[in-house]
Amino acid sequence: MEIAKTRSYAIFIHDKKTLLGVKTNYNPLFRRGNYWFIGGGAKENEEPEIALKREVAEELGVGILAYRLIGFHASQNNGNCVYYLFYDCVPGSFDFNPRSNPKNDIIDAVWVPVNDVLRYLRGSYIPPYLRQHFRNQTKWRRARLPV
Repeated sequence: MEIAKTRSYAIFIHDKKTLLGVKTNYNPLFRRGNYWFIGGGAKENEEPEIALKREVAEELGVGILAYRLIGFHASQNNGNCVYYLFYDCVPGSFDFNPRSNPKNDIIDAVWVPVNDVLRYLRGSYIPPYLRQHFRNQTKWRRARLPV
């Protein structure tokens, strides 16, 4: 039986840098020290946007003021359909505390220059729409999201 799962991720861009989480062994999809975006899986019957806000609060200890869907895609993982959604987000604060929750699957959060993001994520599948999003950030000044 195929089960659909949803994973929501926040893309924070500030001063031409993107925030990435440094992963722990808590999440079996990543090895300790791997980089990935802040976010994770939705709980049963949880809307993707609610999951996004909950995951950011759990992993960083801050809320989200505004968000906009960048894109989404689906893939098969162990017989399950997994939907991945990526959002451009404005945090409620830049005072992040990634170690505030012992159940976090990140041990730190680092700001990475936008034009180096794909290098930090090497070995991970980055969908074309997300690659284009980062290319656009290096060409044009970032548009502010409505707050």
